[in-house]
Amino acid sequence: MKAREMFALAIRILGLIGLAHVIHSVINDVYYESMNLFWQYYVIKLCYVLVGLYCLRGAPQVVDLAYPEEAKSPETKPAGN
Repeated sequence: MKAREMFALAIRILGLIGLAHVIHSVINDVYYESMNLFWQYYVIKLCYVLVGLYCLRGAPQVVDLAYPEEAKSPETKPAGN
């Protein structure tokens, strides 16, 4: 497994852990009836879910930033031909 693939896998695992944390947090808030009814609470949780889903998809822009693919160089002809 290449370093790029391992990094992408680590991002996916972090996304899964993040989503599990958000789900656990919402379930605890409902169970203990301490859910905050302010809209900011829901916006923040929605942002966490979106970031988690992005990470689960592999976060291709982040992986490309960390491990850029080598640009394919155009075929060069030998000098003098």
